[in-house]
Parts: sequence; C-alpha cells; structure tokens
Amino acid sequence: MKTYIEKFETKEVEGNLYVMVEVPHEEKPSGVPRIIIKTNDIIEMLAEKGIKHGPCLQDSTLKNWRENNRKKEWIFEKFLDKAEKRVILEEKKEIKSVPKKKKKTPSRRTTKKS
Repeated sequence: MKTYIEKFETKEVEGNLYVMVEVPHEEKPSGVPRIIIKTNDIIEMLAEKGIKHGPCLQDSTLKNWRENNRKKEWIFEKFLDKAEKRVILEEKKEIKSVPKKKKKTPSRRTTKKS
C-alpha cells in the first residue's frame, strides 16, 4: 500500500515529542484513496525513522475525507537514555514457630485385677 503523507514533522518541546502528520484530501478523480492513520501506524513510522520515544500521552486518529480531519498531532514522552537504578526490595518473612505436639497418653489404663 502506498502511503500518502504530505507532512511528517517531529519536535521536542519540554521533554515531550510532538509528531505532526498531514495527508492529502481524498479525491476520487486524482486517485487519492481514503486514509486512516492511527497511533500504532505513527509508532511504526517513528521506529522506521529510528526515533526513540516513550509512551503516548495524546493519541489521535487521522482521516482524510474531510478537510478539518486531515491534520493531526500525537504527543509522546521523550525517551531518556539514562538507565534507572534497579532497586531490589527484600521482603522480611516472619518465621512462625511450630507448636509442639502433646504427647498422647492412653485415656484408660488397663490393669488386671486379681
């Protein structure tokens, strides 16, 4: 499938990555088909261009069959190269003492009477 993208811009502002995408308006005589671009498509495009990013903060769906919907913006967290220190929490486990079993004593003593 041929991708019809007129503009694909990325900006980094205040620790966020802004992605602006614009597609041409749908026109049947010129051969521009209906296009839908979702967040997963943008993530794939960023991966193809080698742009690292964090989770998506503002997602959108771009459709080209109306003039006002053919330009959209996505916002992602900026990817930080710093490795976070791993913190290992140790859980304290209480050792429960096992109660001692009582010695069983016979309930009746059997003795012979003479």
